[in-house]
Amino acid sequence: MRIEPEGNVGIGTAAPGKKLDVAGVTRITEGTANQYALLYEDGLHFTRVSDGAETGLIDYDGANRITINSAGGAGAGATRIDFQVNSGSKMMIDNEGDVGIGTVSPARKLGIQSSAGSTGNTGVLNAATALYIDSTAGGNIEFLADAGEANSHGVMWSDDGAQRGSVRYYHNTDRLVLRAGATDTVHIVGGDVGIGTNNPGQRLEIHSSSSLVNDGRYNMVIFDDTAMDAGVGGGLILGGKYTDAGLQTTLANIWCEKENNTTNNIDGQLHFGTRENGGTLGSDMMIDSSGNVYIGEADGNRDIKKFNAAGTLLFNFNVATESRGSDWIDLAADQTTMYYTSEGYIIKRFDVSTNTQLTDFATLPERPSYALRILSGGGVLVASSQHCYRLDSTGALVQTYAKPVGETSFLFALNLDPDGTSFWTAGYSSGNVYKIDIATGTVMLTINTKLDGPVNTLAGLTVYGEKTALGSISGMKFNDLDGDGILDAGEPGLKGWTIELTDSSGTLVTTTTDTNGNYQFALLADDDYKVSEVNQLGWTQTAPTPGTYSVTIVGGGDETNVDFGNMERPISGIPLFSDILMLLSLGLIAGAMIIQRRRKANN
Repeated sequence: MRIEPEGNVGIGTAAPGKKLDVAGVTRITEGTANQYALLYEDGLHFTRVSDGAETGLIDYDGANRITINSAGGAGAGATRIDFQVNSGSKMMIDNEGDVGIGTVSPARKLGIQSSAGSTGNTGVLNAATALYIDSTAGGNIEFLADAGEANSHGVMWSDDGAQRGSVRYYHNTDRLVLRAGATDTVHIVGGDVGIGTNNPGQRLEIHSSSSLVNDGRYNMVIFDDTAMDAGVGGGLILGGKYTDAGLQTTLANIWCEKENNTTNNIDGQLHFGTRENGGTLGSDMMIDSSGNVYIGEADGNRDIKKFNAAGTLLFNFNVATESRGSDWIDLAADQTTMYYTSEGYIIKRFDVSTNTQLTDFATLPERPSYALRILSGGGVLVASSQHCYRLDSTGALVQTYAKPVGETSFLFALNLDPDGTSFWTAGYSSGNVYKIDIATGTVMLTINTKLDGPVNTLAGLTVYGEKTALGSISGMKFNDLDGDGILDAGEPGLKGWTIELTDSSGTLVTTTTDTNGNYQFALLADDDYKVSEVNQLGWTQTAPTPGTYSVTIVGGGDETNVDFGNMERPISGIPLFSDILMLLSLGLIAGAMIIQRRRKANN
């Protein structure tokens, strides 16, 4: 052993180059039979003191490779390589080559077990996070296989040995399969998605046994989770390529909406817009709550057609038109008044219950006029080329919305937003979509919808949760034969009675009950209303108690069953027999009191 002046110690060498430089085989041991020794020769060797058997080594082979080996003997010695922190095993490799992280008995080549969660550089992960990949350049898990191999590779979830789900890729058929439990549910082949089929032939193909839902049989059900309100619903935009260059455009759209905001009332409408040859999505079809179908024709005979649910043509309304036909239509809350444009100056109206052309609703400052929607209170919004216009329930122009700055095309499509305070319009060939505040005219949002070319046309807008905010109050004036204040079976309606409606500003309007005693106030703005009757001689009101209803319209709701009951009584001035008896009784009592007082006075 040699100690150099600078402090280097050499064992087996006269020229130590390090603080401790050992030449030759080195052995370190505690010397007991139950302990292991550390032997350095061509690496670090671990041996048993009792018999000198090698149990493991750490070796550098000179080719940039470090070998860690565990070699246990029969019945004793190391059978795994164990990585410990604070005397606890954190990772191990057993003699089969299986790696365990968080477990000392991995069942696969890599077994990861976690029950307490872990943390990463982005914060605390969910409890029981077993594997976490975090990379600013992206992280991937790759599965490699030989070309054409039939076996699948993927990720599987299991619970106590039972398969709960998996994502698998099959190399020989080039497909990705999603599995729930042990059943394949979704196949993705060449970009085609199959649900319930392993051989989809379209971008989305669904195979299933139909189920009975809401009195119909369906293979797919879509529900709108927007809060219940009038006009709530959803829709689809359908389109495709229309040039050899592959330019795409909208060809049709479908949307539905609830007709009212009354709880448990499920009256609904279904609308269809179709593309005509020539470029516009003007032909419009809608289905009312009774299942009747209305179709407006931009060209041809330009009529509005009404079909029943069986497809039978009920009426062919020969409506008045201007430059085109009845290409944009919207049905009012009364379910009888159809509003429509004809690409001219005028918003026209037609009564589909009486087959009568009504007076024009409004004349606009410019033409052509296109898409329109009815607002709460009976007003209308309409897109008219260079502007959008808002009109009140009388047809008077109350607000003009200029085409947004920078828009190079004309405004064609228009629809209402579910928030009730904004609407959407769009440039026909620019693909620009605008959300505009109704009150201020401020452009709140701009979206460009160009698909894959310099030319794009946008001829219709379907808004998720869209609504037509129209309010109404309706009910019946009935003869309450038994006077219980309840409309019972067999109690008839009363014709010709006056019903009054007063809004929050004190404005009073009236209507008269029809032959069956029914009445309705339609096209009502959101407001607080008082509804009352004008009583008639010989009748006593029995419902409601007190005699006036307070009704609030919100979001264009339809308030029904606002009924008034009256019981027929003798004409005022002719007393009832019971009233006569009561008066006689009071007279006798009063007479007796007078006689008694006189007797006291005489005494």
